[in-house]
Amino acid sequence: MFKIPETPNVNSKSNEIADFIEIEALINKTSVSRQDLLSSLGLLGDDFIDEREDDEDKSNLLLDEAFNELLLRKKYCGDAYPFELKYNQNVLELDIRKGNIKHETYKFLLFATRLNMKKDKTQKGIDGTLLFEEISSVSLKSYFGKDASTYIFGTSNKNSGRFKEKIDHLTKSLNEGFGCQQSTYSNFNQLKDDKLDVVAWKPFKDERGGQIIGFAQCKTGTNWESSITQLQPVSFCNRWFNKSPIHKPIKFFFLADTILKSNWIHHSSDAGIIFDRIRVVEHCSELSDEVKSRMISWNESAEEFVKNQYQ
Repeated sequence: MFKIPETPNVNSKSNEIADFIEIEALINKTSVSRQDLLSSLGLLGDDFIDEREDDEDKSNLLLDEAFNELLLRKKYCGDAYPFELKYNQNVLELDIRKGNIKHETYKFLLFATRLNMKKDKTQKGIDGTLLFEEISSVSLKSYFGKDASTYIFGTSNKNSGRFKEKIDHLTKSLNEGFGCQQSTYSNFNQLKDDKLDVVAWKPFKDERGGQIIGFAQCKTGTNWESSITQLQPVSFCNRWFNKSPIHKPIKFFFLADTILKSNWIHHSSDAGIIFDRIRVVEHCSELSDEVKSRMISWNESAEEFVKNQYQ
């Protein structure tokens, strides 16, 4: 998986090359063609004619797959996609319209995938991984629909105390669970979130238990595949709630990355309901002005940082 300031190569997947094409168009504020990419990615060999022809065939196949991936993104995102495909889908061009918050969200998720989100996650003093939890909370609430409630359980919630206090607050809000189980686990007081980042539920006015509940884990970067089985909602409730909810919470997995169509069913079977970049963007309309402002500031800083990396 390539990371900025690297570039993809002939062994890269089509969604990696698609991300690189988008980054090139974004930071250079210009269009990117197939021919541009053959040069900038160094996909053409320069040793022997036969090897060069083989490399060119392989490179063109890779670019076919990458531009097909871009076409799918445009299809899925519609006007939320911050790029346009032109000239028989062989050129990607930045959409320069301002004020589209879904465009900004897409850019944030793109950078939050390809930057090193351990070393470079903080831009203008804003932690991108924590910001992603907030954006995911809004997207999950939108998906649950009118009158849904959410609670950020992860690290970005700095107002609810330690682990026990967060469990107590959550179960009280759900009207299920009946507080935090007194645990003899040796590291109980050092627990942060036990892989649970966001909770959403659809309450009834009668405030009785028995409702739809969603537990979500959020991951930026590209090293998320090993994490998709970490959050187990039933086990989480059995460990930490005095009494498990009447109905099992639904498992969700949020990521800034995209998933290839060929891998979707495979990953969904382990991760639960996946919100990748496409789905997060679809449900981000209700971001608060304060979150929007921080996201735009983070994007501006990240874009400048990426430009400097590729100079």
